[in-house]
Amino acid sequence: MHDVSARYAQDDPNAVVEQRYSVMVEAPEGLNVISGQPDLVYLDRRHILDFKTIKAVPGPWRVYTCPETGALIREGPYAWRTKMIACPHCFEGEHIARQIVQEGPPRAKKAHVQQVSLYRLVLAEHGIAVDTAEIVYMDMREQLRIPVELLPLDEAWKLIEQRLALFATGSIPDILHDPDENWECDYCPVRGVCERLYGAPVGKSLVGEEAA
Repeated sequence: MHDVSARYAQDDPNAVVEQRYSVMVEAPEGLNVISGQPDLVYLDRRHILDFKTIKAVPGPWRVYTCPETGALIREGPYAWRTKMIACPHCFEGEHIARQIVQEGPPRAKKAHVQQVSLYRLVLAEHGIAVDTAEIVYMDMREQLRIPVELLPLDEAWKLIEQRLALFATGSIPDILHDPDENWECDYCPVRGVCERLYGAPVGKSLVGEEAA
C-alpha cells in the first residue's frame, strides 16, 4: 500500500507520501525533537490515511450495560467469554453476557488514534491543516477503513508532555492494564526491570482470560 500510495502521489500535487516532519518540544530535561512520517496526506482534503497491517482487522465494538440501571459495565473490542458477567451497579450483581451486549461499528485502536493525532499536530506546526483521518487496517483476508476522531491539538500537546515526562522520572510507571495499551511493554527498554519489581509478567500476558 505504501508503494501504491507513492506511485499515486507522483501524479497528484495534493498528495504527500511518507514525508517526515519534525517539531521542537520543550521538556523538563531540555529540548526534544518529535517527528512523524504520515503514510499519506491529502492536502486539499486536509485528510490523513495511515495503513496498518494487523493479525485480524478490528471487529465490532461491544458495549455491556446493566439492564436495571443502564450503567456501563464494560466496553471494548473483546467479547466476554464466560456466560455471566459481574455487575457492580445493581442488586442482581451479575447478568448473562450475551443478553446485555450491544455491538457497534469497529473502532480504531487507541494507540493508532493517538499516532495520527500527533501527525496532525506536527503537520500543523508546518502550516499544514488536517481535519480528518482514517486508519486502513489490513490482514491476510481483507481491508477495513475506519474513520478516526482526532484529538484536539491541545490534548495532543498534553499527550506529548505526559510521554516526555516518563523519560524524566526516576521511577518505574504503573503497570499497563488496558488491552489497547499493554503492547507498549513489548517495546519498553526496562521491561525486565519492571517485571522483577512487580514479580510478574507485564504487557500482553496481562490480557484477561475473558477477552477474545
